[in-house]
Amino acid sequence: MYFVLVQDGKLSLDEKISHLLRGTPQSWSNITVRHLLTHTSGIKSYTSLDGFELRRHLTQEQFVQAIAAYPLESEPGEAWKYCNTGFNLLGFIIENVSGKDYWSFLQSRILRPLDMTLTTSRTPSVVVSNRASGYEQTNHMWINRDYDLTDVFAAGALMSTVGDLAKWNNSLDSGTVLSAETRQQMWTPAQLNNGTVTQYGFGWRIEKVDGHSNIGHGGSTSGFSASLQRFPDDHLAVIVLTNTDEQIATKLARGIAALYFRKN
Repeated sequence: MYFVLVQDGKLSLDEKISHLLRGTPQSWSNITVRHLLTHTSGIKSYTSLDGFELRRHLTQEQFVQAIAAYPLESEPGEAWKYCNTGFNLLGFIIENVSGKDYWSFLQSRILRPLDMTLTTSRTPSVVVSNRASGYEQTNHMWINRDYDLTDVFAAGALMSTVGDLAKWNNSLDSGTVLSAETRQQMWTPAQLNNGTVTQYGFGWRIEKVDGHSNIGHGGSTSGFSASLQRFPDDHLAVIVLTNTDEQIATKLARGIAALYFRKN
Protein backbone atom coordinates (compact mmCIF):
# COMPACT_ATOMS: atom_id res chain seq x y z
CA MET A 1 0.00 0.00 0.00
CA TYR A 2 2.86 2.34 0.74
CA PHE A 3 4.02 1.96 -2.84
CA VAL A 4 0.66 3.09 -4.15
CA LEU A 5 1.41 6.47 -2.59
CA VAL A 6 4.95 6.37 -3.98
CA GLN A 7 3.53 5.73 -7.46
CA ASP A 8 1.07 8.58 -6.90
CA GLY A 9 4.03 10.87 -6.20
CA LYS A 10 2.74 11.60 -2.70
CA LEU A 11 5.42 9.73 -0.75
CA SER A 12 9.19 9.41 -1.11
CA LEU A 13 11.03 6.36 0.20
CA ASP A 14 13.83 8.54 1.50
CA GLU A 15 11.64 11.10 3.25
CA LYS A 16 12.28 11.50 6.98
CA ILE A 17 9.44 10.06 9.03
CA SER A 18 9.65 13.07 11.36
CA HIS A 19 8.11 15.06 8.48
CA LEU A 20 5.24 12.58 8.14
CA LEU A 21 4.30 11.69 11.72
CA ARG A 22 3.28 13.77 14.71
CA GLY A 23 5.30 13.94 17.90
CA THR A 24 8.37 11.94 16.89
CA PRO A 25 11.42 12.16 19.20
CA GLN A 26 14.76 13.68 18.20
CA SER A 27 16.34 10.22 18.13
CA TRP A 28 14.18 9.36 15.11
CA SER A 29 15.30 12.40 13.08
CA ASN A 30 17.38 10.37 10.60
CA ILE A 31 14.89 7.53 10.10
CA THR A 32 13.28 7.35 6.66
CA VAL A 33 10.33 5.52 5.15
CA ARG A 34 12.90 3.19 3.53
CA HIS A 35 14.24 2.24 6.97
CA LEU A 36 10.75 1.33 8.17
CA LEU A 37 10.03 -0.82 5.12
CA THR A 38 13.34 -2.69 5.32
CA HIS A 39 13.39 -3.18 9.13
CA THR A 40 16.58 -1.17 9.50
CA SER A 41 15.20 1.75 11.52
CA GLY A 42 16.55 0.59 14.88
CA ILE A 43 13.18 1.26 16.54
CA LYS A 44 12.12 -1.35 19.07
CA SER A 45 9.32 -3.71 18.03
CA TYR A 46 6.25 -3.11 20.17
CA THR A 47 4.40 -6.42 19.85
CA SER A 48 6.25 -8.04 22.77
CA LEU A 49 5.64 -5.07 25.07
CA ASP A 50 2.84 -4.30 27.52
CA GLY A 51 0.61 -1.29 26.92
CA PHE A 52 -0.27 -1.89 23.28
CA GLU A 53 -3.34 -4.10 23.74
CA LEU A 54 -6.25 -3.85 21.32
CA ARG A 55 -8.58 -2.63 24.08
CA ARG A 56 -6.38 0.46 24.49
CA HIS A 57 -6.51 1.31 20.76
CA LEU A 58 -3.82 3.99 21.01
CA THR A 59 -4.04 7.06 18.80
CA GLN A 60 -1.12 7.94 16.53
CA GLU A 61 0.22 10.40 19.09
CA GLN A 62 -0.17 7.93 21.96
CA PHE A 63 1.50 5.13 20.01
CA VAL A 64 4.49 7.28 19.00
CA GLN A 65 4.87 8.58 22.55
CA ALA A 66 4.71 5.08 24.03
CA ILE A 67 7.28 3.49 21.72
CA ALA A 68 9.54 6.57 21.76
CA ALA A 69 10.12 5.89 25.47
CA TYR A 70 12.37 3.00 24.38
CA PRO A 71 15.83 3.88 23.03
CA LEU A 72 16.83 2.88 19.51
CA GLU A 73 18.34 -0.59 19.38
CA SER A 74 20.71 0.52 16.61
CA GLU A 75 21.28 3.59 14.49
CA PRO A 76 19.21 3.78 11.28
CA GLY A 77 20.63 1.56 8.55
CA GLU A 78 23.21 -0.09 10.80
CA ALA A 79 21.44 -3.41 11.42
CA TRP A 80 18.49 -5.51 10.27
CA LYS A 81 15.93 -6.59 12.89
CA TYR A 82 12.29 -7.43 12.26
CA CYS A 83 10.15 -4.64 13.67
CA ASN A 84 6.35 -4.54 13.70
CA THR A 85 6.51 -0.95 14.95
CA GLY A 86 7.65 0.07 11.47
CA PHE A 87 4.51 -1.31 9.85
CA ASN A 88 2.27 0.51 12.32
CA LEU A 89 4.11 3.78 11.75
CA LEU A 90 3.72 3.26 8.01
CA GLY A 91 -0.03 2.82 8.58
CA PHE A 92 -0.16 6.18 10.32
CA ILE A 93 1.90 7.72 7.50
CA ILE A 94 -0.64 6.41 4.97
CA GLU A 95 -3.40 8.13 6.92
CA ASN A 96 -1.51 11.42 7.19
CA VAL A 97 -0.48 11.52 3.52
CA SER A 98 -3.71 10.23 1.96
CA GLY A 99 -6.14 12.06 4.24
CA LYS A 100 -8.07 8.78 4.72
CA ASP A 101 -8.15 6.34 7.60
CA TYR A 102 -6.04 3.25 7.00
CA TRP A 103 -8.92 0.84 6.37
CA SER A 104 -10.70 3.19 3.96
CA PHE A 105 -7.48 3.61 1.97
CA LEU A 106 -6.95 -0.16 1.89
CA GLN A 107 -10.50 -0.70 0.67
CA SER A 108 -10.41 1.98 -2.01
CA ARG A 109 -6.97 1.27 -3.48
CA ILE A 110 -6.46 -2.47 -2.99
CA LEU A 111 -9.42 -4.54 -1.85
CA ARG A 112 -12.26 -3.19 -4.03
CA PRO A 113 -10.20 -2.90 -7.25
CA LEU A 114 -9.08 -6.52 -6.82
CA ASP A 115 -12.55 -7.73 -5.75
CA MET A 116 -11.13 -9.00 -2.44
CA THR A 117 -14.57 -8.96 -0.84
CA LEU A 118 -13.75 -11.40 1.97
CA THR A 119 -10.77 -9.48 3.35
CA THR A 120 -11.40 -7.19 6.29
CA SER A 121 -10.14 -6.04 9.68
CA ARG A 122 -9.87 -8.71 12.38
CA THR A 123 -11.85 -6.54 14.86
CA PRO A 124 -13.30 -9.10 17.34
CA SER A 125 -16.68 -7.33 17.70
CA VAL A 126 -17.58 -7.62 14.00
CA VAL A 127 -19.67 -10.67 13.03
CA VAL A 128 -17.95 -12.44 10.12
CA SER A 129 -19.51 -15.51 8.51
CA ASN A 130 -17.33 -18.61 8.85
CA ARG A 131 -14.72 -16.78 10.92
CA ALA A 132 -12.17 -19.34 12.10
CA SER A 133 -11.36 -19.63 15.80
CA GLY A 134 -7.73 -19.27 16.80
CA TYR A 135 -5.92 -21.70 19.07
CA GLU A 136 -2.79 -21.54 21.18
CA GLN A 137 -0.71 -24.09 23.04
CA THR A 138 0.17 -23.88 26.74
CA ASN A 139 2.23 -26.74 28.18
CA HIS A 140 1.39 -28.77 25.05
CA MET A 141 -2.35 -28.31 25.69
CA TRP A 142 -4.62 -26.60 23.15
CA ILE A 143 -6.58 -23.59 24.41
CA ASN A 144 -8.72 -20.93 22.74
CA ARG A 145 -6.67 -17.87 21.88
CA ASP A 146 -6.28 -15.09 24.42
CA TYR A 147 -8.63 -12.22 23.51
CA ASP A 148 -6.46 -9.61 25.20
CA LEU A 149 -4.93 -9.08 21.76
CA THR A 150 -2.12 -6.80 20.72
CA ASP A 151 -3.42 -3.98 18.50
CA VAL A 152 -1.45 -4.92 15.40
CA PHE A 153 -3.19 -2.36 13.13
CA ALA A 154 -1.07 -2.02 9.95
CA ALA A 155 1.32 -4.72 11.20
CA GLY A 156 -1.19 -7.41 10.28
CA ALA A 157 -4.76 -6.90 11.52
CA LEU A 158 -6.29 -8.56 8.45
CA MET A 159 -8.69 -11.45 8.04
CA SER A 160 -8.67 -13.03 4.60
CA THR A 161 -9.11 -16.22 2.61
CA VAL A 162 -6.88 -18.21 0.29
CA GLY A 163 -9.10 -17.09 -2.60
CA ASP A 164 -8.71 -13.41 -1.84
CA LEU A 165 -4.96 -13.73 -1.30
CA ALA A 166 -4.72 -15.52 -4.65
CA LYS A 167 -6.28 -12.40 -6.21
CA TRP A 168 -3.61 -10.28 -4.51
CA ASN A 169 -0.89 -12.64 -5.70
CA ASN A 170 -2.25 -12.53 -9.26
CA SER A 171 -2.13 -8.73 -9.18
CA LEU A 172 1.59 -8.95 -8.46
CA ASP A 173 2.05 -10.89 -11.69
CA SER A 174 -0.23 -8.72 -13.81
CA GLY A 175 0.81 -5.30 -12.51
CA THR A 176 -2.80 -4.35 -11.77
CA VAL A 177 -1.85 -2.36 -8.67
CA LEU A 178 1.94 -2.00 -8.75
CA SER A 179 4.08 -1.23 -11.78
CA ALA A 180 6.95 -3.46 -12.91
CA GLU A 181 9.44 -0.83 -11.72
CA THR A 182 7.82 -0.70 -8.29
CA ARG A 183 7.79 -4.48 -7.94
CA GLN A 184 11.46 -4.66 -8.92
CA GLN A 185 12.26 -2.09 -6.24
CA MET A 186 10.17 -3.95 -3.70
CA TRP A 187 11.94 -7.25 -4.36
CA THR A 188 15.51 -5.91 -4.32
CA PRO A 189 17.39 -6.81 -1.11
CA ALA A 190 18.15 -3.83 1.12
CA GLN A 191 21.71 -2.87 2.00
CA LEU A 192 22.98 -1.74 5.38
CA ASN A 193 25.16 1.35 5.77
CA ASN A 194 28.31 -0.79 5.54
CA GLY A 195 27.20 -2.36 2.25
CA THR A 196 26.06 -5.68 3.71
CA VAL A 197 23.17 -7.07 1.65
CA THR A 198 20.19 -8.31 3.67
CA GLN A 199 17.70 -11.02 2.71
CA TYR A 200 14.83 -8.56 2.87
CA GLY A 201 13.36 -6.08 0.42
CA PHE A 202 10.39 -3.80 1.10
CA GLY A 203 8.04 -5.98 3.17
CA TRP A 204 9.20 -9.22 1.51
CA ARG A 205 11.83 -11.80 2.43
CA ILE A 206 14.08 -12.63 -0.53
CA GLU A 207 15.79 -16.00 -0.28
CA LYS A 208 16.78 -19.21 -2.06
CA VAL A 209 14.94 -22.40 -1.08
CA ASP A 210 16.47 -25.63 -2.39
CA GLY A 211 18.02 -23.64 -5.21
CA HIS A 212 14.75 -21.90 -6.15
CA SER A 213 14.26 -18.13 -5.92
CA ASN A 214 11.75 -17.41 -3.16
CA ILE A 215 9.97 -14.14 -2.44
CA GLY A 216 7.52 -14.37 0.42
CA HIS A 217 6.39 -13.47 3.86
CA GLY A 218 4.90 -15.25 6.82
CA GLY A 219 3.44 -13.96 10.02
CA SER A 220 1.56 -14.90 13.13
CA THR A 221 -0.74 -13.27 15.61
CA SER A 222 -2.68 -14.56 18.58
CA GLY A 223 -4.05 -17.96 17.50
CA PHE A 224 -3.14 -17.75 13.80
CA SER A 225 -0.23 -18.25 11.39
CA ALA A 226 -0.18 -17.39 7.68
CA SER A 227 2.24 -17.35 4.76
CA LEU A 228 2.40 -16.40 1.08
CA GLN A 229 5.45 -17.82 -0.71
CA ARG A 230 6.20 -16.97 -4.34
CA PHE A 231 8.67 -18.86 -6.52
CA PRO A 232 8.83 -16.54 -9.54
CA ASP A 233 11.16 -18.62 -11.72
CA ASP A 234 8.82 -21.60 -11.30
CA HIS A 235 5.60 -19.59 -11.77
CA LEU A 236 4.42 -20.96 -8.45
CA ALA A 237 2.79 -19.40 -5.41
CA VAL A 238 1.74 -21.22 -2.24
CA ILE A 239 -0.62 -19.69 0.32
CA VAL A 240 -1.15 -21.30 3.74
CA LEU A 241 -3.51 -20.06 6.46
CA THR A 242 -3.65 -21.82 9.84
CA ASN A 243 -5.56 -21.23 13.07
CA THR A 244 -2.73 -22.11 15.42
CA ASP A 245 -0.20 -19.82 17.06
CA GLU A 246 2.61 -22.17 16.00
CA GLN A 247 4.66 -20.40 13.33
CA ILE A 248 4.31 -23.27 10.87
CA ALA A 249 2.66 -21.67 7.83
CA THR A 250 5.89 -20.85 5.98
CA LYS A 251 7.33 -24.30 6.71
CA LEU A 252 4.16 -25.89 5.33
CA ALA A 253 4.15 -23.62 2.26
CA ARG A 254 7.75 -24.47 1.43
CA GLY A 255 7.03 -28.15 2.00
CA ILE A 256 4.19 -27.98 -0.51
CA ALA A 257 6.50 -26.20 -2.97
CA ALA A 258 9.08 -28.98 -2.52
CA LEU A 259 6.47 -31.57 -3.53
CA TYR A 260 5.76 -29.51 -6.67
CA PHE A 261 9.45 -29.25 -7.53
CA ARG A 262 9.95 -33.01 -7.19
CA LYS A 263 7.09 -33.68 -9.61
CA ASN A 264 8.30 -31.12 -12.11
